[in-house]
Amino acid sequence: MIVFLGLTTAFLVTASKRIRITCLFSLAISYFFIIHIYEKIGENFTSTAYSDISLRKDQKTSESIMLANGLIMSSHVNGVNSAEYLNTFHATLLENNILDHDIFIMGGGGFMAHTIDKSNNRYTYVDIDPTLKAWAVDNFSAQLDDVEIYADDARSFIINQPDASMDLILVDTYSSRFDTPAHLVTQEFYQLIKAKLKPNGYLAINTIGNDAFGSDYSANLHVTITSVFPFCQTKKSSKTYNGVSNVQYFCYNLDRVPTIYTDNKNNAP
Repeated sequence: MIVFLGLTTAFLVTASKRIRITCLFSLAISYFFIIHIYEKIGENFTSTAYSDISLRKDQKTSESIMLANGLIMSSHVNGVNSAEYLNTFHATLLENNILDHDIFIMGGGGFMAHTIDKSNNRYTYVDIDPTLKAWAVDNFSAQLDDVEIYADDARSFIINQPDASMDLILVDTYSSRFDTPAHLVTQEFYQLIKAKLKPNGYLAINTIGNDAFGSDYSANLHVTITSVFPFCQTKKSSKTYNGVSNVQYFCYNLDRVPTIYTDNKNNAP
């Protein structure tokens, strides 16, 4: 590199003004291109069978950011979660007085969900990538002594659980910032979850889309979820970037058939 810089300097000194300007312009473009690639890829790059994982550190905030396929998947400051959507999830747990429950998280990410729990809940992570745990421990300061982790597809894992056995399931399955596997957003998948949840159990879903249903995907996903879980709260759980944001669904597995009110008052309970 030093030899290359020396030869480049010597060339620029002896070259004409027009050539020097052209070369300097090209070098500037190359510099910014390299910086851009570094910011996208980050440090501790690992390519797995499912994604390209890397780490980026914000020197101003001391925030560590996990990237998958170049897009943000998880973040923490000194080992404690800093992702907005997980803060929203935990606020919802407290609002609903969910204490001492078994929480199953479909999608490991950076394994940060349990780091801000204040309710003595027990956490189990399920992620299809078997290499993610080691990477998170070695590069992302993940503390996993008090949690269980299974390397499995989310749908496969849930199928193998006894019916009416699970307290709460958080579906957070993304292969990149916006991509979730198609078999984990279907009516049949949510029907499977409903069968495995305990009566009065809970389903939380981290979705990414247009929070005002301004896209076909957001509208269709909403209708799909509520066709199985009609009793859901929705809450925007991150800032909006390029027209999309995190939107949390928090659904109640109630044994109740809703009644639609009509002008016929005989239908009223």
